[in-house]
Amino acid sequence: MQSWNSLPLFRLIFPLILGILLADYLYFKQLPIVNLSLLVLLFIIQSKRMNYRYRWAFGALAYLFVFGTGVWLKTNSLDKNQENFFANHLDDDSFLFIELLEDPSEKPNSYKAVAEVLTVNEQPSCGKILLYLHNELDSLSYGSQFMTIKKPQHLKLPSNPYQFDYADFLNHRNISHQLYLTKEDIVLVDDVAGHVILKWVISIRKQLLSRLNNSDLSEDGKAISSALLLAYKNDMNSSLKDSFSRSGVIHILAVSGLHVGIIYILLAALLSFMDKTIFLRWLKLFLAYKPYEPEILEVILTIQGELLE
Repeated sequence: MQSWNSLPLFRLIFPLILGILLADYLYFKQLPIVNLSLLVLLFIIQSKRMNYRYRWAFGALAYLFVFGTGVWLKTNSLDKNQENFFANHLDDDSFLFIELLEDPSEKPNSYKAVAEVLTVNEQPSCGKILLYLHNELDSLSYGSQFMTIKKPQHLKLPSNPYQFDYADFLNHRNISHQLYLTKEDIVLVDDVAGHVILKWVISIRKQLLSRLNNSDLSEDGKAISSALLLAYKNDMNSSLKDSFSRSGVIHILAVSGLHVGIIYILLAALLSFMDKTIFLRWLKLFLAYKPYEPEILEVILTIQGELLE
C-alpha cells in the first residue's frame, strides 16, 4: 500500500477543508498577518535545516498554515466581508442600482428572485439580496436592472428555536438581506442586461417548459418533469413534495437534467445482467418502481413510453 509520506499534497487537503468548515467560528481580522508570519517561519525553519528530532514542528506549522488558509479563503469569498459590501454604505438617503440574477419565481402573493447590488450612491458595491416583488412586476426577468431608494433589511431569524433557519441557509449562499418592492419603488433602467449565453440558456429552458406544459401529462406529472429535467420547482406543491418524502427520494429534487441522465446510464449498466430472462426483467422493474408514489410512477412510465415510441 502506498505510504502517506509520498502524497504530501493529499495530506494537506484535510486541514484545508477543516479550515473552510470552521471559518465562520474562527476568523479574526489579524488572520492574514498570522498566516504570513507562519509562512515566513516555515521558510526560516527549512533554510536552517533544524535537528531531525524537531521535524514535527515543521509539519505542525505547515498544517496550521494550511488550516488558516482555508479559514481565510472561505471568509474572503463572502460578500459581507468585503470593504465595498453594499450594507456598509447604506444611509437614509441611499439609492441602489440592482440587477436580477435569475428569472423571478412565482409565489402565492408575490414573485421571488435573487439580485446583485451593483452600486450604492453611484459607488461600485457587491452583495446579493433576496427580492420579493409585487405581482405587478411580473415583466421583470433575468438581467433586468433598476434603481430604488428602499433600504434592504436583514433576513428574519426564526421565531421558533426548532424551526428551520432559512436566514442561516441563505447566509451560506452569500445572501444576508431581503427587500420587498412594488412598481412605485423602482425605476427601470435596462431590461436586456445580463450574460448573453445565460440569457440564451434561460430562453431555451422556457421553451422546454412550454412544451412540457402543453403535453398530456397531469399537472403533478408536469411539475415533477419540470423539476427533474429542468430544475424548475415552482410548480411543485406541498402534497407532491410529501409524496417524494414518503417515498424516500426527496433528495432527487436537488438534481436535474444531466445528473438524471448520468444516473440512468450507470443504473442501466449495473442492472444489464437482469435483461437475460423475462423473470429477471420483471424483477428489475419491481425493484425500480416499488418505492414510488403513484404521482411519481406516472411521470416515469409516461417518459419511458415516449422514449419507446
